[in-house]
Amino acid sequence: MRSLFVLFVVAFFSLSSLQAQEAVYTVYLGTFLDAQKSNFEPLESLGFLYADEMSNNLSKVFIGGYTSKAAGDAVAVAARKKGYMDATVVELKTKESPKAAVVQLGIKNARKKINWDEFSKAGKIYFILRNDQVKVVTGIFPSMASAQSAVGELRKRGYKDAFAKSVPEVLLHELNGFVLGKPAAMQEGMFGEEPATPSASVPADVPVSYDFEAGGPVVIKSPTAPEAAHYTPPAQNNLLYRPEIRTKVKRGSALQLQKILKRLGYYSSSLDGYYGRGTAGAYDKALKELPALKKYSVLANHLDELNAAEKEDGLQYYINTLPDDPAHALSGLSASSEPLAKAYRAYWSFVTRGPSREVNDLMNAAVHQAYADPKTPVPSRFDPAATYAYANLSQLILHLSYIHRAVGKSIAAPCWLFQRHPKEALSAFEPEGSMTQADYRIQACAGFDQWPEVRLLIAIGEDLNAMNPPAPEVLANARSRQTRYLLSPKPLPASQTADLQARQKRLISNLDAWAGKDPLHQKIVTAFKISYYQTQVLLEDFYMDKDLNPDQAKGLALGTLDAIVEPYVIRFLK
Repeated sequence: MRSLFVLFVVAFFSLSSLQAQEAVYTVYLGTFLDAQKSNFEPLESLGFLYADEMSNNLSKVFIGGYTSKAAGDAVAVAARKKGYMDATVVELKTKESPKAAVVQLGIKNARKKINWDEFSKAGKIYFILRNDQVKVVTGIFPSMASAQSAVGELRKRGYKDAFAKSVPEVLLHELNGFVLGKPAAMQEGMFGEEPATPSASVPADVPVSYDFEAGGPVVIKSPTAPEAAHYTPPAQNNLLYRPEIRTKVKRGSALQLQKILKRLGYYSSSLDGYYGRGTAGAYDKALKELPALKKYSVLANHLDELNAAEKEDGLQYYINTLPDDPAHALSGLSASSEPLAKAYRAYWSFVTRGPSREVNDLMNAAVHQAYADPKTPVPSRFDPAATYAYANLSQLILHLSYIHRAVGKSIAAPCWLFQRHPKEALSAFEPEGSMTQADYRIQACAGFDQWPEVRLLIAIGEDLNAMNPPAPEVLANARSRQTRYLLSPKPLPASQTADLQARQKRLISNLDAWAGKDPLHQKIVTAFKISYYQTQVLLEDFYMDKDLNPDQAKGLALGTLDAIVEPYVIRFLK
């Protein structure tokens, strides 16, 4: 009997060792500023969300722990469909990780809400994720002996299932404010811990690193992402996800689409303004059967590349590629005497080495040069003749935006500036007083033209424009408008929404008048209107996914749609 017991013990600990050493995977979503669990509600159905909190209010956010890469891949694919385009599977190196002595307190279901308060008497809490299980542990203890000696006391406190175990440290995730759903300011002293002492070596307002990515559908590769070396994200203009259409929202765009499809015989249900299966089926049928739509669908698949390749030796190119190829970009920027070249050199010096005299000298030189002409409009509360000391990133990016406004629209602010520093960049580039958004341009990074519906709309628009390609500057400004709506999805003023509705009405009215002059025109306009309203529905859902109500989303959808079609239908807007 004793020998059987010994064999059982050996087998048990051998199995435990194998489980501890097995491959474990997690899904990395990205590194975000001021991340809170509530911001990731669309992903909660996919698995257990947790975050590794870093300095400067940055957090690396992950989903789950999985014992198979296939399970992790499925979650990553689902997350990318919801707009988190950097979602990628990362293997946690259990074999290479040092072991940690802990006491397991219990096991919870990862799919259900966990009452973390019940573990508050145990001490510092960690958790281990294994598929749908959350193993709650406390520690870390100096040795297995000390962990085993703590088991008795923990059982007295009510943790009847407590037992000591040794696990790879890489599997331990600390319970923090993100998991608890608490803002960072409320995290001090949780579960009896002493508040963290700030490092004296890091001055206030000085970043340890600003080399990170931030949330929203438009993201770029983060050099700080775990295992980032083996993962190459898609090109920028492929990063925009296509939303699922809500079936329980009543809207004018769906109603207009239904009217057209019913007149053509594709839609037989009631004209109710709800985009349900009947409307979706009618649109798909028209797409397959209506000759004009079939023709333009073929043309849409063969559109010329919408974003022409940039010259690889110009200022715009060096600014756009600064994060991806800093050595080459900085060499090009250093050879330029332009104020923006100096400003982006200052930015790079700041985010890589912190505040310095070099940053101050470059930025002040750029500001003085950009505003050398006394006729250049000056933002309020800004003195371009002053000499500034740049102690924080917000101030630097604000003055960078002033330089962009001063030099005009020839050089666009890069997408990565908004992706890496959304809070600072969006605040800095807001229009101020007499300064308008027309004073600067943002790189074309919206990516809406990758949706099949938008490509179809553009193909028809080119025909409406007598196959005359819009001027590059017109297209650049239109794409810049799209990008502004995408990067700052907040409700438009009621007056602006009203103007956009009037503009839409004028466009449709003028198109109908033109269509009445010739049967061929009628076919083109019908195809355009079907594609136009279908795209509007999608855009409305895209902005509703950003926590806007239907009315707010409609305004942004109208603005984005106007920016998409304007270069091709400008003659119908007069």
